[in-house]
Amino acid sequence: MTALPRPWRIALVVSLLVNVLLAAALATFALRSPEEPPRTRGGGLAGMPHPRALAEAFGEERRVLLHEIWDTHRETMRPRWRAMHAARQDISNALRAQPFVRADLDAAFARLRAADAEMAETAQAALGDFAERLDDAERARLADMLEPPPHRGDGKSRAR
Repeated sequence: MTALPRPWRIALVVSLLVNVLLAAALATFALRSPEEPPRTRGGGLAGMPHPRALAEAFGEERRVLLHEIWDTHRETMRPRWRAMHAARQDISNALRAQPFVRADLDAAFARLRAADAEMAETAQAALGDFAERLDDAERARLADMLEPPPHRGDGKSRAR
């Protein structure tokens, strides 16, 4: 039997790696519990689940309720959302400024902290209104979505 030419060997190894990656992805989806709520860490405001994740985690009736509640808070949220984005733009501008002025950056960070706090207040009020209308099992599902991730390692930073 003759050995395969080098290009064929490389193609076989690449094909094997692709198949292993596909198998791992399929196993991840297959092993995930259907009752497990979606994890949304980092996706929402102030450590809260993103509204889309909330809508997906609850049935159609609760999705309608969530939209109704969100609508009641929308007018308060819009200017606060704009203030957050403006503060982020201020940070970007301060970092690009020539010459760089640390005081401008610090002021932009302060505006962002204030805007984040105001937005978090509104988003948390909306989430509280939603939780108030849920039954015990649904509130438990919401609580699962809000739990912090498990602690990783010994707290030492990792080089990336």
